[in-house]
Amino acid sequence: MKFNFDLLADILEDTFNIVICLHMVVSTIPLCTSTYQMLLSFARLEKVYISTFLTYFCLPLCTLCGYCYTDECLIEEVINRILIQLQFNIQFDSIFY
Repeated sequence: MKFNFDLLADILEDTFNIVICLHMVVSTIPLCTSTYQMLLSFARLEKVYISTFLTYFCLPLCTLCGYCYTDECLIEEVINRILIQLQFNIQFDSIFY
């Protein structure tokens, strides 16, 4: 039984690890650059640019939150499936032993 969980964990890690990492890195770069530009516009007190950059800052932040939520749902779904499979195996084993 332990082998199945390790195999499932390896498959999930191989499938989603690189994709999620790339999305997080690519989403973080615009967040950092917009923060830098916003700090520069605060120094020059350009109010028009400040509102634009605040809007631009919120969009990548929402994207990162979306990725975190999606990852959490994926983890929860995998844990639920493992628990269902484990419960089925325990019931199946108790019938025959």
